[in-house]
Order: sequence, then C-alpha cells, then structure tokens
Amino acid sequence: MTSVVRRLNFPLKVELELTARCNLRCQHCMVEHKNSGEGELSGATIKSLIDDWSEEGLLELQFTGGEPTIRPDFVDLVEYACERGIKVLVSSNGTLIDEELAERLGKSGAYVEISLDGGSAAVHEVIRGRNTFENTVSNARRLRRHTRRLMMETVVHRINFADLENIYEVVKSIGAYRYIIHNVRYIRHSLAHSDDLHLSLAQLEEIQARAFALRQRNEIQVQPPYLPVAGYLRHSNESFPHGVFGCGGLRYKIGVKADGKLLPCLLFDDDHLLGDVRRQSMRNVWNSSAAIDIYRQMHGAKPATCDSCAVSGKCGGGCPVAALSQGNGLGGSDLSCPVISKSV
Repeated sequence: MTSVVRRLNFPLKVELELTARCNLRCQHCMVEHKNSGEGELSGATIKSLIDDWSEEGLLELQFTGGEPTIRPDFVDLVEYACERGIKVLVSSNGTLIDEELAERLGKSGAYVEISLDGGSAAVHEVIRGRNTFENTVSNARRLRRHTRRLMMETVVHRINFADLENIYEVVKSIGAYRYIIHNVRYIRHSLAHSDDLHLSLAQLEEIQARAFALRQRNEIQVQPPYLPVAGYLRHSNESFPHGVFGCGGLRYKIGVKADGKLLPCLLFDDDHLLGDVRRQSMRNVWNSSAAIDIYRQMHGAKPATCDSCAVSGKCGGGCPVAALSQGNGLGGSDLSCPVISKSV
C-alpha cells in the first residue's frame, strides 16, 4: 500500500509534556522521569506559544507529563489556554488534586482524564505504588463535584487484565462521563518491564472485545483500545467521514516535550527530533522537509499484508512507533496487528 493519507498545513492538536517530573513510578509508563524541572519550558514561554497556536487555529491542547499538576503554574496555564478558546485536555494521575485545584479546573472548562489501573487497592497499587488507590478515587470524586468533564482511563496489561470490569464499576460510581481504555505499549522506558506486563495477541483482542461489551451497556461512554487498529475496526460499526482512523502523528497532531523539543508524537524518542519551539515556529517545523519526510515514512508505504486487509483504508497501517520498536521501521509491520501477526 503506497498511498499517503491527507495532511493538514498546521496541526489541530498539540500534545504538550509540561514536565517529565512525576510523584509516581508506574511500571507501564513510557516517560523517562526526571527529578528536577531544569530545562523545562517556562510559564511565560508556554503562554507565548499558546498565543501563537491559537492564532494559527489550534483546536486542542493536551497537557501531559510526567505529572503536569506538579508544576506550580499548571492551573494558570490551563486557564490561559481555555481563555484563548482552545479545548484543553489534562492527563493526570489524580493524586495531587486538592480542593482549590479541583475548583479551578472545574471553572476553567478543561477536560480532565485521571488514570485508574485497578478496581481495588490490591491491583491498582501493584502498578502505581502504596496508598494511591483511595487517594486517586477520592480526588476524582472531588473533581467530579466541580465538573462534568471528568474522564477516567486505564492502561491494560498482565497485572490488571482480569480486573477491567471491576475498574469500570469504580469509574461508573465516581460519575465520570467517559472511560478510556488503552492496551499497554512496549515503548521507551516501559520496555524495561515488558516481561512483567506483556499481553498475548489473543489477550489484546479479548480486551477489545470486553471493552466493546462494556460500551454496549450504554451506562457511560466507553472508549475501547484503539490498538491494534485493525482489531478495533473489526468490532466497531462507526463511520469515519474524514478518512483514515489510525495514527494522527504529523497528520493532525504533534508532540512537544518538556524541554521544547518537537516530535511526531510523544511516543517517539529524540532520534526523530523535528525542531525546538524555543527557536522555531510550529508552522515552520510542521511544514519542514524533515517533518514531511518522517510523515511519508509513517503514512506512506505499508506492508504487503495491508493490501489484502478489509479495513486497511481506515486503519492506515497501525502504530508506526510500535513497528519501529519491534525493529521493523516506521513503515513496517506492527506485529500487534491480528492480520499481520497471522501472516508472519
């Protein structure tokens, strides 16, 4: 498959890693954590970037980390972006959300997703550490009192594979309007724990099926794992009027690390560095020859197996970073795909 999917001339979404610092050390996390904020973009710089991006028409800004709430100016930046008319999404472990922060987040209009990786302390704390379960759940309930824009998310792996339905019940009791489910990815820092977290191809497909079963209850919104994409599309009856459903890296989104480095998305490491927001405008980097070259590698030629797949036109070939981490290159085979894996 050699067609290249359509690309915008400026991203619709920016994933901004506010900090690489975190108060937890979760086994599945892909981020290489730092203990200090040295080298991070300043609040003034981030506000200037937000001004530029809003003028360019940016629709969505995701604040992530690390743990973004560690930054003292975190909520100021959230409020600033919301005031510029940008949809703001915050990804947090929830452990540092006190009453003042919950109230300000609620008033800002931001969407907040909090991670919950077990339906009980016995499961959640194996992954995220002691005394985190009740703290996370109580803080999520606190935030829910101030906003309806609360989502919960889970990364599924071997440790919590059997607990998905229990986690769902806790999420529902909290009052989150949406539950987002991800399959674990063995990328960057999380590779060190891959033996402990590994899910088989059959388990990946089973999680997608169980997640779609939860969605069909119609109690809250449930987002099943997108990966493997071909597996998702087999279960889904959704239509995708804008074409390709798969990877959005350099197609409509881009990642900015805490030190200002630009990447196709935050799953990539510095081997695919595109530029630096301190020195270059987003538009110039987005439309640079380096970005276009990587974009073509990500979204151009795909494995021959994709040609005979019924959903290849919507899938786009799966996750390029997964293929890369498996040693198959950006345009190579993602072996988590149920179609490709059966052809190998």
